[in-house]
Amino acid sequence: MKRIIYIVLLWILVGTLAACRETAENQQPRMTEAVNWTEQGFRVEGDLEEKQSFWIKQFHLCNNDVPKAKDGEVLRQRLCLGVIKNEVYQLYLFSKENHAECCRYVLTKMSTGDPLQVQQTEVEIANLGWGIDVPVVLDAWISEADTVVLEVAGYGTNDQGVFTQAEHFFSFVQDNREIKRVDVLDYLKEQDLIPSGLMVGSRYFATSDLNGYFYLLPDRLGKSNKSILVLDTNGNEVKRVSFQNTAQLSIPFRTPEGEILFAVSQNDDYATSVSWFDSEIGEVKSLVSLPETKLDRFVGMHGNCIYYLEKNQLIRWDYATGTRTAVFDLINLGAFDRNSLTMLWDEQEVPFLFIQDSESQWLVELSDREVGEQARTECVMINGSAGRLKECIAAANRQNRNMHFEFRAVDTAQNSDEVSRILAELAAGNGPDILVLSRKDMAEFASKGMLLSMEELLSQQEMEPIRNAAIQLGSVDGELWGLPVGIQMRSMLLPEDVLESNTWTLPEFIRILENKKLEPVLLDGTSLLHSSEITVRILMRYCLQDDFFIDWTNKKSHFQDEEIFRLIQLFGKRVTENCDPTEIDEFRYYRSFSIDTFGSISRDEEDISIDYEEQGYKLVGFPNSKGNGNYVLDCGMIVVNANTKHFSEVKAFLNTFLSQDIQEMVSTEGYLGIIKTENQEPNLLFDMCVPLPEENETLQTIFFEEIEGYFSGEKPLEDCLRVIDNRVQLYLDESF
Repeated sequence: MKRIIYIVLLWILVGTLAACRETAENQQPRMTEAVNWTEQGFRVEGDLEEKQSFWIKQFHLCNNDVPKAKDGEVLRQRLCLGVIKNEVYQLYLFSKENHAECCRYVLTKMSTGDPLQVQQTEVEIANLGWGIDVPVVLDAWISEADTVVLEVAGYGTNDQGVFTQAEHFFSFVQDNREIKRVDVLDYLKEQDLIPSGLMVGSRYFATSDLNGYFYLLPDRLGKSNKSILVLDTNGNEVKRVSFQNTAQLSIPFRTPEGEILFAVSQNDDYATSVSWFDSEIGEVKSLVSLPETKLDRFVGMHGNCIYYLEKNQLIRWDYATGTRTAVFDLINLGAFDRNSLTMLWDEQEVPFLFIQDSESQWLVELSDREVGEQARTECVMINGSAGRLKECIAAANRQNRNMHFEFRAVDTAQNSDEVSRILAELAAGNGPDILVLSRKDMAEFASKGMLLSMEELLSQQEMEPIRNAAIQLGSVDGELWGLPVGIQMRSMLLPEDVLESNTWTLPEFIRILENKKLEPVLLDGTSLLHSSEITVRILMRYCLQDDFFIDWTNKKSHFQDEEIFRLIQLFGKRVTENCDPTEIDEFRYYRSFSIDTFGSISRDEEDISIDYEEQGYKLVGFPNSKGNGNYVLDCGMIVVNANTKHFSEVKAFLNTFLSQDIQEMVSTEGYLGIIKTENQEPNLLFDMCVPLPEENETLQTIFFEEIEGYFSGEKPLEDCLRVIDNRVQLYLDESF
């Protein structure tokens, strides 16, 4: 009995071990055997999957200082040739400034481990021994044998340097200086493929493989012929494959072995086929058709996988198993030239993306394992115009690739709960790193220790170019807490003989109107306001918080006072039909205006000369009992969370914002940038301004709601002012 039990237990143990071994084997990744695609073709199975497989590990800025154009030269082309043994090869093509022909090229290589260390080899095109009058490089690549192949077209010109004919196409192999001649002139003429311009070909429609075959894609040349044309080294047609007119031929892709793949998209059935020329049988093979695919461009090939772009995704296609997976979202790379994207692998199988933006080249090191999520520096706009900061955020991401800035705008009217939540987070020591707030909120949060002083973030040298008006707007108790997104000056002009001084009060304004020294006609900007109601609205926006209307010390409303009655009555109820704009020269009017362009003021640093002085006007500001009604306004204040953990990122953002390019960009929609320009506006003019007191929207609403009855003729002015006075007094009693 014991023996039977022992045997049973032994069988159970063996079975368990076998099951465990099978389970372990099933859990191990199965390596796909290398597939010879030229023999077995490509496969495609199932729909496109979505599974991120690559994560950004680090951006490496490539050395952009080399090579340089010489005198009389311009850089025409910059090609990424590929990577071999951890070395990335690039080709820089230079031509004479006034001609398209190449005069020299510089081959560079840089290590994926240190993109700033670059070696370069310079070759004068004239020394290659081709005997070509006007050489133009069509394409270049690097083979697995560490051989750089340069494909060149030669052109003939007459005595005046005018293009006359295309002579030949060549391939040049650098290591043994082998020249392969492909004479296709007769064929090009016969097929009407020679364009009228100097450039006969480009790397996108004429290419060759290492077997000596030459390919033309008339569709890429702008011709209506939807074909792939294969020629031999003598320029004779070997094969022609034609497609329907709705087809679109993508840029040819060269495999690591030097073969050429062609992607042909069929617009009518939304599919892409991949073709290849089999030189052994002299046929073009359609390797596969990809359903529901609009393949933008191949970017790499590694192992059994092809990588291509589709819309904003990087797709990995395992052509041995047929699976296709969206592995990376291009939006994570920021703004860049999509045509520059190339995928590379070094000897350690580390994947890289080579990209180029408007200013720099980058090697983006990827990881096949999720790395720690990039710390996001969050910028939230609660007050202001979002359009001004979006470009700044994009520029900060471009200039600081290893930082990630995220921007969002919150609509205070539509999403008040979200605003309250963000401000509560800020008060609790959390929340966004950078915010755009009103000046009122900025002052409140600064007093509570919730903001980081700009003086801790910006050096004295970095602050020096900032306009004094911007410093005033961002200062609380003498310390700088914020930077305005943009600034605008609002003031008034009066005929120079109306006032001896350069300021005026509201009682003086009333006396001037009563004595007919001025007509109650306002010119706002360049527009004559025909409606006295609009004129009063503009005036009251800037004067409503003056002591003339409210005794702010004793919190007493004065809207029933005789002088206020007289002021509004002097404007009357003028409407459009009662004011002829042709009579403007007969009026002695006052003018409200904003300084937001160079044209509004003189560029003479020693004078505050305004264009309108020639017309007999001077700057006096809005009527104000404190003697200064020249105001500077902001369109939102940039502030920094006192508890931000991204100090370096915030500094980088501020430096981007204060750059000349961004400041020129934000000088839109009636606002100026906050830094001084080369042709500085007169500083004295802005020094006259004081920040506009925080507008009280409640007071404005009360006044505008009730005074409308007077202008519409529904109520006497006395009744309107009595209601305004009562409502304002009630507001003062409840709020202060």
